[in-house]
Amino acid sequence: MKYVSLSTDAKPEYAIWAPLVQRFWRHLGYKPILFVHADESRTPFEKYVFTEMEPVADKIVYVPRVEPLSVGNTMRVARLAAASVAGIEPDDFVITADIDMAPISRTFF
Repeated sequence: MKYVSLSTDAKPEYAIWAPLVQRFWRHLGYKPILFVHADESRTPFEKYVFTEMEPVADKIVYVPRVEPLSVGNTMRVARLAAASVAGIEPDDFVITADIDMAPISRTFF
């Protein structure tokens, strides 16, 4: 299987990309693994965006902030652990990408 490891917190400038970018990756044949900051205090906008991204991800992992890292850095580091997510097999291929990077080249990826 081919997977892409993505992460986001609730900041609109990143979270807004999650539903769209996951669809791009699916179109290229990758299953998204999405790491999301685990935070219960969401604005209505954030709740909407997270509701839209959930059906698109193959796997969603909620991650709390890890001291002494900021939320942003916790989410960046979380992507590196994608190979340890339940259901990922040793021979699966996992690529790490940014949530605001839309993959548009089928040849490249």
